[in-house]
Amino acid sequence: MTHQQPHRIPGIPYVTVPERNFVKQYTRGTVASVYDMIEKDLLEGITLFLNDKSYCSSKISFYQSGGLCFCFEILFVQERLR
Repeated sequence: MTHQQPHRIPGIPYVTVPERNFVKQYTRGTVASVYDMIEKDLLEGITLFLNDKSYCSSKISFYQSGGLCFCFEILFVQERLR
């Protein structure tokens, strides 16, 4: 992938609101815009965990350290795409 391609290649649909319909048409941004939205969501969400406490529900569990690790990976990839 060359330097300019992430800004031209279509990305995946990125759903930002809860959806009740199983089949729905979504707009697709570029690969770069998808990474931008992931970064925004990660940075906003990681602030909800001030200590390394977990968030657990019946379906998921989440730790701040795991979120920071995932955030690092996303930012690392995103920096390479720029």
